[in-house]
Amino acid sequence: MKETPCPNCGKPLTGDMVRSSNVPCQFRCGHCRERLYEYKVSAPIMLVSLAAIVLLIYLLMLLRNAAGSVLPAVQHVPMAVFALVCAYPVFIVSERMIAKYVIQNGNIIYRGKRKGS
Repeated sequence: MKETPCPNCGKPLTGDMVRSSNVPCQFRCGHCRERLYEYKVSAPIMLVSLAAIVLLIYLLMLLRNAAGSVLPAVQHVPMAVFALVCAYPVFIVSERMIAKYVIQNGNIIYRGKRKGS
């Protein structure tokens, strides 16, 4: 597996650093605490994520209707609860895959002054 060094301090970046951020294209180095930016893979990842969200909503509606014919009580469960229970494992797996992909294939830059300059 390819290790990507921090452009500021030179220490290796990890997927945990990307996952701890709210936005996958901006995160902090765990060693020097400087904000890093990633430009190469963020836009395609976000487009795929939006498409996956739309697909999941459609599939959840189909699943709820199919389960509603077998168990009528499912029709009275709010769609948000149904979506959280079904989509949370998918979210966790995709978050880890995105972090791994950003670390391996991303173009990570630092906009501030380099250490020692």
